[in-house]
Amino acid sequence: MNYQDGNQATGNDGKRYNAYTSRYIEKYFGAYGRDYRGHCAWDNLIVDQERASLYYYSGHGTGGGGVSYHPEFAGPDAWRGYAYWNGKTARSGGFTWYDVDPPNQYNLVHFKWADYYWHNLHSQFVAWMSCTTFAHYGPEIYLEHGAVAAYGNANTGLSPHWEIHDMQFFKRCVYEGEPIGIAYSHIYWIFERDFTTMDPTSIYGSFALNIDSDEVIYGDPMLYLYSPMHWTMPEPVDSNL
Repeated sequence: MNYQDGNQATGNDGKRYNAYTSRYIEKYFGAYGRDYRGHCAWDNLIVDQERASLYYYSGHGTGGGGVSYHPEFAGPDAWRGYAYWNGKTARSGGFTWYDVDPPNQYNLVHFKWADYYWHNLHSQFVAWMSCTTFAHYGPEIYLEHGAVAAYGNANTGLSPHWEIHDMQFFKRCVYEGEPIGIAYSHIYWIFERDFTTMDPTSIYGSFALNIDSDEVIYGDPMLYLYSPMHWTMPEPVDSNL
């Protein structure tokens, strides 16, 4: 819901990165014949949730309690949130700060209701950029409904910092075809404190001193996310079972 659009942050490697989240999500998720659809309205998300193979949420962590979205009176659905109370549209800029009180409010679907509405998620890969969601019930609900793997913040999901991280992650695993764990391991030190590199910049760099994300992966770290470019039909093997 809260995609940044061009805001910058400096990684532990000293480089400046842009959070062009909306355009990168469309590029990576829409590549290789995939059909990318973005929603900030719950009713429309429900329609696509159970037929999506990849899902990314960027917005309020809501205390790990559920999915935030635009309220019904906010106006048209869009690929990202917007400041509807100021007459804005999704093209006015991606980052919008919402509150629980009117007028700039968002609604919340608790995960107990997500559990009620979802049926079969058909081996979906789920990724979240939000505070504490993956320290609570979110990933369990997704996996119980058939998601094959889930990835997100068990602590802070600061924007644009962690949106920048996620775009680097998706570039590797969705666009270039690396396993999710390998894609994550290549970029981890740039964004989070990593003592294994023996490099002080990865411990006291700009990202490491500003964010404590505790990113977690539920599922097989060697999982490949399917794309026609990076997958071929394996040879069938006869089984004795």
